[in-house]
Amino acid sequence: MTDPTPSITPEGIEDRIAIAFLEHFHADRAAGRETYLAGYCTQFPGHDARIAREWLLATGAPGPERAPDFEASGKSEDELGPYRLVRELGRGGQAVVYLADDLRVGRQVALKVLARDTAALSGQSALRFQREAEALARLDHPGIATVFDVGQEGARSYLAMRFIPGGSVQQWIAARTTDGHGPPRERAEVLRVARLVERAARALDIAHRAGILHRDIKPANLLLAGPDEPVLVDFGLASDDGSRTPTITMPGSVFGTLCYLAPERLAGNPADPRCDVYGLGCVLFELLALRRPHQAATAAAELRAIARERAPDVRTLNPGVPADLATVVATAVEPRPDARYQTARDFADDLDRVLRSLPIAARPAGPWTRLLRFREREPALATTLAALLGVLVVGLAVTTWLWRSERQALSDVTRLADLELARELRRREATLWPARPDKVAAMRTWLAEGESLRTRLPGHAERLDRLPATSTDTALRWQQRQLTALVAEVRDLEPRLDAVRERARAASDLPGATVERYADAWRAVIERVRTSPRYGGLLLRPQVGLVPLGPDSASGLEEFAHALSGAIPSRDRSGKLAVREGTGVVLVLIPGGRAVLGADTAARADGRPANVDPRAPVEWTPSYVVDLEPYFLSKFELTQDQWQRHTGANPSVYRPGGTLTHIRGLQHPVELVSFDACARVLTELDLAVPTEAQWEWAYRSGTHMPYPYGVEPTTLTGHENLADRHARAQARNQKWPFISWLDDGHMVHAPVGSFAPNGFGLHDMGGNVKEWCADTWEDYPAVAPRPGDGLRAGENTRYRMLRGGSFASAADDARAAARIAAEKTESGSEAGVRPARRIER
Repeated sequence: MTDPTPSITPEGIEDRIAIAFLEHFHADRAAGRETYLAGYCTQFPGHDARIAREWLLATGAPGPERAPDFEASGKSEDELGPYRLVRELGRGGQAVVYLADDLRVGRQVALKVLARDTAALSGQSALRFQREAEALARLDHPGIATVFDVGQEGARSYLAMRFIPGGSVQQWIAARTTDGHGPPRERAEVLRVARLVERAARALDIAHRAGILHRDIKPANLLLAGPDEPVLVDFGLASDDGSRTPTITMPGSVFGTLCYLAPERLAGNPADPRCDVYGLGCVLFELLALRRPHQAATAAAELRAIARERAPDVRTLNPGVPADLATVVATAVEPRPDARYQTARDFADDLDRVLRSLPIAARPAGPWTRLLRFREREPALATTLAALLGVLVVGLAVTTWLWRSERQALSDVTRLADLELARELRRREATLWPARPDKVAAMRTWLAEGESLRTRLPGHAERLDRLPATSTDTALRWQQRQLTALVAEVRDLEPRLDAVRERARAASDLPGATVERYADAWRAVIERVRTSPRYGGLLLRPQVGLVPLGPDSASGLEEFAHALSGAIPSRDRSGKLAVREGTGVVLVLIPGGRAVLGADTAARADGRPANVDPRAPVEWTPSYVVDLEPYFLSKFELTQDQWQRHTGANPSVYRPGGTLTHIRGLQHPVELVSFDACARVLTELDLAVPTEAQWEWAYRSGTHMPYPYGVEPTTLTGHENLADRHARAQARNQKWPFISWLDDGHMVHAPVGSFAPNGFGLHDMGGNVKEWCADTWEDYPAVAPRPGDGLRAGENTRYRMLRGGSFASAADDARAAARIAAEKTESGSEAGVRPARRIER
């Protein structure tokens, strides 16, 4: 168990000094005493700079210099840059927000302008504005305010964002308080509030997964685009570990509205996602009770309550709040960070369970709770079960004294609830992938419920053994079927408990094993990528689960080991990776760019670069352009070893043991796998099936010819494994389109990496096995590719695409633009997969 009171850093001491100052300041203000800066500096000697900074923020007092007026720029008071100010929407300590007209495009925006009286903090405020612009620009979610523009005119910085006309949650609370309606008590009203905060938590989770903390969650920063459409705003205090902008909280002010700060922040500890969860939990509490969790007569008293007391049960202020929702609120505002929801997604998921009358994860629900939730979801079935239970109780009462007791009837109900729990755990296990840190909380909840169920297995098994082997009693036969199913479900669950426990351990260890342990390698690769012209200034951040291997000696592209799929390979003296059984997937960081994909049968009349292939069928045409972001793609096809190590099975037709094919190891590509199976396995490994655009861009590796290596098919020699003379000699009965001029030495697929790579350092893309892609089967003109990854997702969802040739293919299948479709549930001995992975921003 970790020490709940970590040592305090110098920054933490400064934060505690700031808290002490703020308590004095608010107490003085409440008592009507003068609040002069000099007096506070005397009270806190040695901390003058910090006290001055906090005093300026608390009072909004002007600094020694004033920022230039609008008039200094030669424009009227109601103009700033390309914007005409319409009216003020609100103001804070450092900025004013206006409704403004964008004169360039004729739309209304919310224009956030640095306030004039913050010149003394101008450097800090400018950093805050830059931080907010960077944070918002990296987030694309309807629940997060879109940033349109950021600029400066003279010394005045501004930020243009989406205008949200519906007001804020703070205004909703104020209106509800003053109009006499009181807190929401009707079930529909309460659930609407829960839905609102659930959606806000989803948006907050998007920010957290992008590495951005909000740090100032409060009702005023949650706007309403509609009754149930929250929008998070004011990321000016955001902490963005992917940004190059220096943080404005070091050595650190205690930013954020104090009444919504988590207790650990008041203690001077650093912020993490759980602090934002606490703030959003306070907002939910206030929406349900129309008062803050620790609301007091003075700010100083409220700060003391936050630091020292647990929030009251929200039901004492609003009896209309359901018990499960009250538990969710209490978990979100739990003073101890480790007992709080660990992520905003966990918070949102539990709110969603409340909305759907499912058992919440905040605490393992007992059998009776599960039965009540089941009754709410399935009233008709619950009524039927209740009737059957009645029959059971009556039957037991007249059959034998053992089954006449009320205690036994209660046990039967408990077993019904346990059967439902066992089936629910089986369904939920599929959601506990991949083995990443953000899944650990859900895994632990699942394990707690599963272990509790396993402890009751002996009693269920004993009861089953005591039932008569045969009976004409309907209730007894029904009970026997239920118990048989329950015992089987729990016994099937036991090995999965061990597997999930190991998965949770691996997920918890993953950041340390792949990022912290290789910190020097990550710093080096981040700098190489940032300065490489091929990557266009990409600002890479450490990727949890990957280990840098350095650049490929031939392609120059950076390569990474994927830890969840196996051991980390090493390079030999020539720089070549030694890939053996037990080795994990090797990912290449593929540069992004404006990709020209597909084919044209002749040069284009418009002069745009084309991939000319005179023999391209209509399904491969016309060429198209899409802007691709950088991504990871496997250097090799997924091997039988890697598939078997994760799934426990090797589905391949051609595997070790065959006398004709001479396959001697598991480093051959896995085949006889459907698209659906590939998508499931790769998702569990925190990988993905690539899109057609990603696949073709990587195969072409910057070329525009029919084949990546030249115009003629003979350029495939030495690079790809196809249906050659050797295969014809070994497999005379096969009706493959054998190539007379090619002898690659293999009858079927070869061990991955046996042939020379392409320009990006990728092996076997044109041969060995065909490779699944994520796109549905669409003609190019019918569905536009998605910017970023080029995905085409149309209505033809029954099919997915296969790219590249195989050991049984003619040279035509290895052309760069070649594509075929297959049903996504089908599998064949020529079909495999090459994993991809998105870049974590």
